[in-house]
Amino acid sequence: MTLRVTSFLSLFLMLILLVSCKEDQDTIISPDLFGVDWFVMQQDANGNTTYIPAASAPPRLGQSGFRLESDGTFIEYMPAPADGTLSVPGTWTTVDGQTFSVTIYPPQTTPYTYTLLISTVTSTSLAARRLP
Repeated sequence: MTLRVTSFLSLFLMLILLVSCKEDQDTIISPDLFGVDWFVMQQDANGNTTYIPAASAPPRLGQSGFRLESDGTFIEYMPAPADGTLSVPGTWTTVDGQTFSVTIYPPQTTPYTYTLLISTVTSTSLAARRLP
C-alpha cells in the first residue's frame, strides 16, 4: 500500500511539473524585429516613438532609426551632414525580449549606452521608447 501511495504521489508531482513548465513569453523576441531598417514615423511628447520599415517610409533627408540583427549587431541611423543618413555601429543585449541595452560606437568619440524599451512589433510597425 505504501509503495502505491508513493508511486501515485510521484506521478502526481511529475504531472504538476510538466503542466507548469511553459515557455516564458516575455523572453521570446519577435522575428519581425531583426534584419529590418526601422525609421521614425512619429514621436509623441512622452518619448514614445513609432517606427516603420524603410520600405514603407516616405523619402526624407537625414532619417533617424535603427536596425537590430539576431547576432547582437545594432546599427543606429542618424541625420548626417549634407542631408544624408549616418550609420553608426553598435551592439545590443536583452534580458526579457522587450528591454534592450544598446551600446553605440561612434567614430572618434566615446561609446555610449542607452535602453530601448520595445512595447510592440509587427512586420509593419514598431513602438518603442528610448530611455537614458
